[in-house]
Amino acid sequence: MNKKGAMTTFQLLSLLLGVIVLVIVVIGFTQGWSFFTDMFAKADIDITFISQKCSALVSAGSTSGYCLDRIEIAKNSYVNCDYAVHNLGVTVEGTKPSCTGSEKQMCERLRLEIGEDKWLIDSEKVKVNAKTCASLI
Repeated sequence: MNKKGAMTTFQLLSLLLGVIVLVIVVIGFTQGWSFFTDMFAKADIDITFISQKCSALVSAGSTSGYCLDRIEIAKNSYVNCDYAVHNLGVTVEGTKPSCTGSEKQMCERLRLEIGEDKWLIDSEKVKVNAKTCASLI
């Protein structure tokens, strides 16, 4: 029943597997292998610690601390207290300040700390409150 030139199921599956492996290798070399490990990494976020820190900043009346102190939740991923309260289930006692525009200021601080040369490479990877810094600055 095999016609000359017809592909068997094994050949078709081998070809498909080869294409998938090729795509993974290309992505690994162009995006970095951390692209795959970060995809499967589960961040361990200490909600209790973040709640205590943010509650202390609110009770101290530190608007800039509440809005601009960054909390690293994963590699190159940061949040402030306001974002943590609204999106991560963090509870804070007291009146919370408004943090409009804080993401841009946090990215500016990160750029100063990292240095301009490295920042040009990493700004697409760095996220503040789930937004890339490249889109904020």
